Amino acid sequence: MDLNSKIDINKIFEKEINIFNSSWDSLNNTKKILEQYSSFIQKFLDIINTYYMSLTELRASFPNSLFSYSENDLDKPMKNTSELFLSFIENQLNNLLNFLSVTQSILFALNKYVSNSDSILQKTKEKNKSIFSNIKILNDKYYNEYLLMINSFDNLEDKIVKRYAKNKYNICENNGYSGDDDNIIKNCVAVSKKLENSVLNFKKDEIKQYIYEYNNNLEEIINNKLFYNKHFQDCIMNIINCFKEYFNNSINSINKELSEFESDYSSIEINENNIYNKIKEKEINTLIYNIFNSKKYNIKVLKNNEIMNDDDWDIIDLNEDNQVVNRKSKIFLSNEDIYNIMKEIYNYDFISINKEDYNLDIEKQKLKVLDLTKKLLSYDLNKHIKEKISDEEVKALNNLLKDNNNQYEIMSFFLSELFQIRGHGKFEMNNRVFDIINNILQYILDEVVNEKNDTMNIIYSIVMISVTFYIP
Repeated sequence: MDLNSKIDINKIFEKEINIFNSSWDSLNNTKKILEQYSSFIQKFLDIINTYYMSLTELRASFPNSLFSYSENDLDKPMKNTSELFLSFIENQLNNLLNFLSVTQSILFALNKYVSNSDSILQKTKEKNKSIFSNIKILNDKYYNEYLLMINSFDNLEDKIVKRYAKNKYNICENNGYSGDDDNIIKNCVAVSKKLENSVLNFKKDEIKQYIYEYNNNLEEIINNKLFYNKHFQDCIMNIINCFKEYFNNSINSINKELSEFESDYSSIEINENNIYNKIKEKEINTLIYNIFNSKKYNIKVLKNNEIMNDDDWDIIDLNEDNQVVNRKSKIFLSNEDIYNIMKEIYNYDFISINKEDYNLDIEKQKLKVLDLTKKLLSYDLNKHIKEKISDEEVKALNNLLKDNNNQYEIMSFFLSELFQIRGHGKFEMNNRVFDIINNILQYILDEVVNEKNDTMNIIYSIVMISVTFYIP
């Protein structure tokens, strides 16, 4: 029984699993980077807060005694200047406090997104694992059903070959039991049909559904990465805007760079095909095909035409009185035997049996060619026995060799039969047989000499045959 190795789901989905893992790792790295940025921003805010506290202490140490000076006109400029400077410090403190409050809120939002990413990462990873686990479970179920079908085909072929051999070659069962072979085979056919129908109608749509779930899971990963990137950019932009509000005029020095950053940010375009890497519909069909493209059953009798005598069988020759006159150790099925067996198997119209290695129409033609060739070469010059082929049969042989559909295969087969005769040392021919073969060889040569296909083997056979046979 010729079986394929079990499907490796991870191998079939290797690209998709790698894409998901890469996307998942990218999101996880984004989360780690955001954590680092959050830590960095927090350190920045701590420094600003330290500056705020220092400035507050400085404000508290302001020499207020200046305000108690007399209303002397000479003292007023110093007092006014002091009040202006104190106002500046107080305004700066107020702005710093507002900056710290707003920026801390921005950082809190960023930390919330980072915290949420943990659950997203865990959920998507478990979901993807579940998806491919379910695909594998379905595939295992399919493979088990496929094995049952293949085993049923194997059993059916054995039953058909044995029934054929029993009927033609007098094979008897040693246990004395002679069952109803026709009903046994009928039951085997019914079982095989049922198993094949189960395999052919397997729930492949469930695989598609899991692939769609994979697409959605991958999309969630990508969307969240874009979401975090967007909110991180918004976070930084908001902090910078706080700076703009705080420094107001002094921020002009970085406006150009900021404008360029804003311009670059606004021009970012996302190519969905490059980022999402979803499995396309065409790729889905290819994946489904690869999962369910199990090999078809190869009929064993084509490779081994030998039937051995064993404990359950006796291969015997009977005389006219049905008495055993000879026991054989084995028999070899003829081309005609194999054709009859193959024809019966093909007639059951199984879809999962390989029919590419044996074409019934061509093999039927070969049997006719073989029969007519044997008649053509049935002469014996030493015993003065003439060939048994009639003129009508010669015409039929020529017509078979002129079949346009299978012409070269039939020609090669005919030449191979002549080669076998050559191998037995039968070189002499009478005039009629020589002329018939000569005409056939000339026709074949005319057909193939200008043909572009690979016909050198046919030409070689004609050359070897033409220098072999002769008229005494």
